[in-house]
Amino acid sequence: MENNHVNEIKDVSWLPFLRQFYICSGETILHFCYGLYFGAQTVFIPQIRKEANTTEVITLEMESWLTSATAYASIPWTIILPIMAYYFGRRAPAFLLWTLVLIGTVIIFYSTTIIEILCGQIIVGILPGAISTISVMIFTEYTSPKYRGVFLTLKVATYFWGILVANAIGTFYYWKNIVILMLVCCAMSSTIFFCPESPLWLASKGRFDECIKVHRWLNGHDAVSENELLCLIKLHKIKLSNINRNESKTNFFMKFIQIIKRKTIYKPILFTSLTSLLLICSGKLACSAYAIPIFKKITTSEKAAYNGMLILDVFAVLGMYVGCALSKYFKRKAVLICTSLIGAMSLFILSGYLYLVKYSTITLNQYLTITLLTIFSTVISIGPIVLVPCIYGELAPIKYRSIYFTLNSIILSILIGSTIKIAPFLFRYAQMYIVFLVFGFATCILVLLVYKYLPETKDRSLSEIQQLIEGSVTEIQKEKAY
Repeated sequence: MENNHVNEIKDVSWLPFLRQFYICSGETILHFCYGLYFGAQTVFIPQIRKEANTTEVITLEMESWLTSATAYASIPWTIILPIMAYYFGRRAPAFLLWTLVLIGTVIIFYSTTIIEILCGQIIVGILPGAISTISVMIFTEYTSPKYRGVFLTLKVATYFWGILVANAIGTFYYWKNIVILMLVCCAMSSTIFFCPESPLWLASKGRFDECIKVHRWLNGHDAVSENELLCLIKLHKIKLSNINRNESKTNFFMKFIQIIKRKTIYKPILFTSLTSLLLICSGKLACSAYAIPIFKKITTSEKAAYNGMLILDVFAVLGMYVGCALSKYFKRKAVLICTSLIGAMSLFILSGYLYLVKYSTITLNQYLTITLLTIFSTVISIGPIVLVPCIYGELAPIKYRSIYFTLNSIILSILIGSTIKIAPFLFRYAQMYIVFLVFGFATCILVLLVYKYLPETKDRSLSEIQQLIEGSVTEIQKEKAY
């Protein structure tokens, strides 16, 4: 009888992974879709200018708005979506996301003017807003600690697959073929309509029976999952009992101030802002958004620029899968620091090389230039690109998650939007060796801050990470020892 029970457990042990994979698949496809949007901007601007036979059809100012519009348009959604998620659960904002992405994509497909493209991108602004809020909630709340790191890193790799595919299509075909693929992705991501509600949200509303049912459906009945479920219910029972006793008559503004002054809120926000700055100041996102203009400045032909862009994208994607593997076996903080330092070193070498070319000390070799930039792109993809979103999701507190994601997403959207808005002017008017030198120094400074302050989150449950941030490290270590 005992043997039959063991065999039955073995037969169904793979079900939790498949169920979690199914839940995450719809969101992952939307990440791919956002990669297509981001990559499309790199290729459709040169194509439209070439068709019109003038750069004035899309001025430098308009180019900066076309590339940054989705980031700025995401800011209100970083407020709206977490509020929806708090009151109505994780499914309602996911449905709204899918609907608006489809509408925005259709507008871009039928667009005949630059303004219509810009309007479509503004509507699609919900997508980056969702990726930094509701999407992270789904990936952290529906997955177990055992698989969470893999799912979080794979979704980032999927985003860069979207950039690669969009750039490849735009290199060889008309850019609206990318939009057709976006519509296919919207259809495939409709699986989000058939997902259950988040067990964490159900527990936060006191619906513990439903929470137990969904949690066991997602994670199985093993001892680790049952212990995690027990901790989850215990924490929310304490939270619900405290709401009526301590917070019912508190002014909303004062309550908000009290919340953000809590160590479990402001410390994760500071940590994630630090890692986000590391990613942005490395220059990787700006280089991806304006790959063709950059390569045109540091290579000898337009063909070399397009080839360099595709090589950069291919190695970036490969690097992210290496990063996914490393995140499974090595500490997040160590991988983040090592890869960032190698990336900074690559930037210094590239800056020195371009300086020598500028003053005719050596001649320009486009293959060496592409190689140096590819090394930089690959190591940043292995580390910051993969790990920053993963750390961002894992540091989210159990209590007041909506406030955490809202504030973090506003900061991230402003940083990304402003960087991409300024970047085309920087790449056109500044010397490239100075740009890469600044990126390298900024990366080194931020690595020092990451080394000093960022906590390790690998293989820890959400409740353990919260204890770590609060300072209860010894409690965690004692539990792990037993």
